[in-house]
Amino acid sequence: MATDGSARGARPRYTCSLCGAEWSGRGTSPPVRCPRCASKRWRSGNRHHCSVCGYDWVSVGRNPFKCPSCQNIRWNEKEHGSCASVPEETKVSILQRYDAGTGCVAIARELGLTFEIVYDVVRETYPDGVIKF
Repeated sequence: MATDGSARGARPRYTCSLCGAEWSGRGTSPPVRCPRCASKRWRSGNRHHCSVCGYDWVSVGRNPFKCPSCQNIRWNEKEHGSCASVPEETKVSILQRYDAGTGCVAIARELGLTFEIVYDVVRETYPDGVIKF
């Protein structure tokens, strides 16, 4: 990732997409390896940030399906917080069924909700408990 200087004779600047190293080039062609991490793929990595758990990572290739840390598939949503958008009466209905012994999958089917919404409501209420699926 070179940024050209506007002054004549200015050295090109490069940034490694894997480790974040920045350096000035020596010639006109881009370097083969990153000077810090020695990777030949210094131009091909993509930086990602999980909006759920805050984990930062680099991947090569396409957009990842889920966060490698928390395994959430909604890692790249702008605002995570499906619990905030769930009406209070729906939360009460979910928790009544859960407290009666029904698992998250069955509750989602009964109420016509996604599993993620049911799971998030239960996890918000019982953050340290073992969740019944």
